[in-house]
Amino acid sequence: MSYYERNDMESPSDERLLPPSHQQECQHQYRRRLKMRSAIGFAVFFLLLTIFLLSYTVMWTTGMHGQPAYHFLHCLVLGTAILRSGNTQEYFPCESGIYCYGPLLHAAQFAYIYNDSKSFVDMHMNYDEGKVVADFNSLLNETDNNPSNEQVRGFVDEYFTEPDSEFEHWTPSDWKETPEFLSRIKDPTFRSWANDLNVRWKDLGRKIKDDVKVNTNRYSIIYSPNPVVVPGGRFREFYYWDNYWIIRGLLLSEMYETAKGTIRNFLEMVKTFGFVPNGGRLYYTRRSQPPFLTLMVRDYVNHSGDAEFLEEALPTLEMEHSFWERNRTVNLLDSDGNSYSLSRYASDVNQPRPESYREDYELVHEHNLDRAAQLELMTHVTSACESGWDFSSRWMGPCQSEDSELLLSLRTRDLVPVDLNSILAAVEKTLADFNTNLGYNEKADTYREKYNQRVDAIEKFLWHEEDGTYYDYAISHELQNRQFFLSNVNLLWTKAYPANLNVDEREKKMYDYLKTQSYEGVGVLDFPGGLPTSLNNSGEQWDFPNAWPPIAHMTIEGMMLSDATELKDEAFRQSQKWVNNGWRGYSNPLYGNAMFEKYNVLRDDGLPGSGGEYEVQEGFGWTNGVAMILLDAYGQSLTLDDDSRTTMVSTTSGFLEARNFNMPVIFICIVIGCMFPTT
Repeated sequence: MSYYERNDMESPSDERLLPPSHQQECQHQYRRRLKMRSAIGFAVFFLLLTIFLLSYTVMWTTGMHGQPAYHFLHCLVLGTAILRSGNTQEYFPCESGIYCYGPLLHAAQFAYIYNDSKSFVDMHMNYDEGKVVADFNSLLNETDNNPSNEQVRGFVDEYFTEPDSEFEHWTPSDWKETPEFLSRIKDPTFRSWANDLNVRWKDLGRKIKDDVKVNTNRYSIIYSPNPVVVPGGRFREFYYWDNYWIIRGLLLSEMYETAKGTIRNFLEMVKTFGFVPNGGRLYYTRRSQPPFLTLMVRDYVNHSGDAEFLEEALPTLEMEHSFWERNRTVNLLDSDGNSYSLSRYASDVNQPRPESYREDYELVHEHNLDRAAQLELMTHVTSACESGWDFSSRWMGPCQSEDSELLLSLRTRDLVPVDLNSILAAVEKTLADFNTNLGYNEKADTYREKYNQRVDAIEKFLWHEEDGTYYDYAISHELQNRQFFLSNVNLLWTKAYPANLNVDEREKKMYDYLKTQSYEGVGVLDFPGGLPTSLNNSGEQWDFPNAWPPIAHMTIEGMMLSDATELKDEAFRQSQKWVNNGWRGYSNPLYGNAMFEKYNVLRDDGLPGSGGEYEVQEGFGWTNGVAMILLDAYGQSLTLDDDSRTTMVSTTSGFLEARNFNMPVIFICIVIGCMFPTT
């Protein structure tokens, strides 16, 4: 049964996949490389075996078989044989035998204490970890390693406390009732909405209790010395890349101390872990997320004028950049043998994610995968999480077909993403500027050279002249993934172009590319609910028909910052749609003033997005930030579309239809239906 059948979803349209000729080329290159690697492996193995046998014969006949050289050759051949059998070393999300691996984690998750796997690993222990482990082992011994679900639930009730208990009430001391940006919003309804969003920072603020610092080993949450603003819903701790848009919103709210405290928390994370973890939990500490910290500092300094903060932050920002450079870099050769360096997402964690433990465990055990294949698949899963796009057909790469099962086909580590390298280029340019501002000219030149080298590599491997866009690059296939993802045009935002490039011409080409992309006849720029993240209807949340605030924002702001008039006009048009869609969802009584993490592009009434591993969340940090950014940018021009009718695009039966729906009529029908149910 295919992935789409299991999820009752429509499979992607053929036009979204590679043409048959490219599919054949893709599969042919992949099989050829597999055969080549296999042949080389066997050749090396048999060569070493031959050397071993010859050496063994000589040593035995000369009485040297007990010497160190003999043992060295013996270990060499055995080691080669082990490598040939595949990597089976386990690499867990963290060291905790409760929160990241072990029999208690497994038993608690499969006792279904909570529907959401994340809830158990967000609980805190009432006793030290050693006692909890020892007492649970006693329960295992008493039950012949097979405790009932009721016994597991009873154990968890006694030894753990509900999630959210690690926080205490906190009201930001720098919160302002009427920040200046509100006065720049002309429409009174939008101004009132922006005011409500400003108030939400108080609702999403969290301060971690001092007990977490004292009894660190009883918690999965990472202690942060400064209060944080969380996304909302199940995401009750900080998340790395979410905070870029949260901080942008905080700066508009003139909450400079809260923004600075958040950045300082992240700087401490880099000092502790070498990078900023995916989120504020132990189980996130072996993978990161898109590296926005340097850009957070840039925007904070530009808004606050706190130039002295650069001196404090710069060494740690450079440390984070070194992490990505050392641990996430791949070297690529062009057809002339010239070497280029680009970056990828590449988590080494090959065990089930604690926050999605049941989902991952079932994924790797319900299919006939050998142990090495299971471990490899999990590295692609956790690497996709590092990207923030968990999950999307994007991480299947160019060699996918209609019957590909998405999660089983993830190849995240094999892909060089456009947006990651675009963002890292912006980071390198910003680090060069920071060093220049502080008078460190030699280091500034170093980062400027890194920037130029990355820009050249992006141009060489990711740009497609004929299509007029950038594409992710599949390393093992040496192919670009020529499918539409909104991340393809991320360079509109970072402007990470070669110095000699005609920028207006390049950006007009990218705009033309956007105008050519469509789903069943509707262009990506024309959906009523915003810009779709992809055009593959896979059932995963980072695919069609969902629109995500951060990706939409970078695209819109990139067009807004273009010198080309047509792109500026499009930026306003998309902002008008996005803001009205968000407002309609917020003001809809059926949603209860909700700001959702993602939206459905098929409607303009703020319908939340769907798909993936969990129910859509509301709150929501980056959604609030993006709405505030666009309201500030176009506050004098945005107009409220107060038409009570909803435009909906239907994609069933292979055609599209624009219809108008009167929301009050729908509400009345629902009420009548509840009063007079059918039998």
